[in-house]
Amino acid sequence: MLKYTFAVAILVLSSIAAAADARFDALSKSCAADLKLSPAACACLMTKIRETLNDNQIAFVAASVSRNQQAMIAAQGKLTGDEMIAVANFMTTAPSECAASN
Repeated sequence: MLKYTFAVAILVLSSIAAAADARFDALSKSCAADLKLSPAACACLMTKIRETLNDNQIAFVAASVSRNQQAMIAAQGKLTGDEMIAVANFMTTAPSECAASN
């Protein structure tokens, strides 16, 4: 029974990690392609995203840059008004801060 529980836990954690990786892949690609930032500036932005935004905010931003309307609406439904404002402020300021410092 313990082996089964452990195996299920590993599968769940692997799924969560894969989803997080997919979100950051989408964000990294968008940084270079859409924002036209340098690799160093994109690395800066990815660090700021990890340090500043919570999981629901990251999911919303990733869905937005991926142009996945369904995922974006689902993620937005999990955010408070203050969290949405924080995302908007972050995306308005963070890319230019990273571009200026790199």
